[in-house]
Amino acid sequence: AVTAEGADWGIETKRGDEDTFAYNWSRRTGIGRLTGATVGILGFGEIGLELVEQLHGFHCTVLYHKRTRLAEDVEKQLGIAYATPDAITARSDIVCSLLPYQGPKEPIDAAYFARMKPGAIFVHCGSGAVVDQPALLAALRAGHLAGAALDTYTYEPLRAGDPLVDAVQDPALNLILTPHTAAGGVTASGRGRAADYDNILALLAGQALEYQIA
Repeated sequence: AVTAEGADWGIETKRGDEDTFAYNWSRRTGIGRLTGATVGILGFGEIGLELVEQLHGFHCTVLYHKRTRLAEDVEKQLGIAYATPDAITARSDIVCSLLPYQGPKEPIDAAYFARMKPGAIFVHCGSGAVVDQPALLAALRAGHLAGAALDTYTYEPLRAGDPLVDAVQDPALNLILTPHTAAGGVTASGRGRAADYDNILALLAGQALEYQIA
């Protein structure tokens, strides 16, 4: 979601697709790009590590924040820089939230979006309960944000008549919705289950188990 949205930064994704088949590629202005952009990652775990590998291919400056900062040599090896949440909000061209559930109040709300850079893009693949979705739509409609991409939602699957479903039909908002199903793919599922199968076979054979905690 991050690279798909970021690569089309500054132009509505659906509009670009429509123009391809309308043979109308001329006089297009104001198109940003992911290459060289500053990307801020809120919540840095396994998904964040995978994301960093992809972003380096676009020569991005990557900022990150997590509760426990990584060791300096690890940061250097990964090519990332630690920043406070406020610094990420203020400096990032693209903010990627991978935050887990943090309670009933959404920490990413109207005030948060107002602090983001004008024309920035917001991407969320963390807990669906983290983002104030009406506030996000308001920021998009006001033109403060250039676009957004969501993979998780307050209610899943999305309900018929959800404001997000209506909003995604408007190309001017540059909103991308994905169905939170990446882990269900055949390739991803097979790789993820391999360690489980190995442990089951080891248990049946009376051998030592991986990741045993008790």
